[in-house]
Amino acid sequence: KGMLEVGVEPQSRTYESLLKIPSSSIRRKKGGKVSEGLYIVETVERLFSLGVQPNEPLYNEAILRCCRLGYWKQALTLLQDMKNSGFLPSQKIYRACMLACGKNRSLYDVLKLLKEMEENDAIESPNVKTYTVAISACTRSGKFHQALSLFF
Repeated sequence: KGMLEVGVEPQSRTYESLLKIPSSSIRRKKGGKVSEGLYIVETVERLFSLGVQPNEPLYNEAILRCCRLGYWKQALTLLQDMKNSGFLPSQKIYRACMLACGKNRSLYDVLKLLKEMEENDAIESPNVKTYTVAISACTRSGKFHQALSLFF
């Protein structure tokens, strides 16, 4: 029997382990390949469809995993789903998304996330690490004036 079936509550580490299963090891009904990022999003959706209540540890692990693997678009999708489910992402989660976006030269998304953090009183204000990620994304994108404006 599975842990959900017998009523054992998963923990953050449980979700982390589940999300580390490589998508290539999962058999797909239609035989197609799926990106690791899409697999993570699908796994989260499947867990919810099986009765797992949306929860902060699951979203955190899924977002961080997508960010680590470079799937920034999927990370942003999960971030939005997290917010839509009533959870406030931590500064660590915002920063991970900003870093993933910056590495993929999506400066627009980096600055959008930073602005969201600055303007939403319910979200923790950006700290030096967060601004450093944003400044780094600006310089990586060749937007030096934007980087300076974030500093001064």
